[in-house]
Amino acid sequence: MNAGERIERAAARVEEVYDPLPKSELKDAALRLRLTYLGSQRERLREIQDAVFERLRPLPGAGELRMMRTEFPQSLYLQIMKVNPSRNPGREFPVDSVSWFEAVECCERLSWILGQTVRLPTADEFRVAVGDATETLETVDPSRISANKRGPMAAFQPNQAGFFDLLGNLAEWLQAESAALGGDPAPGW
Repeated sequence: MNAGERIERAAARVEEVYDPLPKSELKDAALRLRLTYLGSQRERLREIQDAVFERLRPLPGAGELRMMRTEFPQSLYLQIMKVNPSRNPGREFPVDSVSWFEAVECCERLSWILGQTVRLPTADEFRVAVGDATETLETVDPSRISANKRGPMAAFQPNQAGFFDLLGNLAEWLQAESAALGGDPAPGW
């Protein structure tokens, strides 16, 4: 039985509980939401998983922690969130015009798809991925920064750790300081 069939079967079982017991306090609304979402993505689960795993790089000095080697692509955001809010459209452009809450929701949905915890990187983790910012700034086309234009991701050479063009990343894609201070009990991805 493949993942799609298992999701469909689990969703049917949850509905069996919901239908006869609409006011029961034993129902798990979060589980129902996850299964409904995964059911709607059933045909794309493998494609999304492959797209994510293809983009992950180990974060230097952080053990098993991995981070996307580029900014978050619009094509992947569209598959996960089913909307592309970007003002500068392009499948291989980084997603823009999202709030921090939307970025967190994207990570939550991606956690459901991958079956493991996905979270935003902390500012320190992000600094590690950027590496030597002076070296990176020397390789960035100044017209891209000064004109505030966005281009396709990975247009320049990666840094020594294998990460591309992270200096233009949006703060919305970083973990909130309050969450970082309290400590994240779950490992990153």
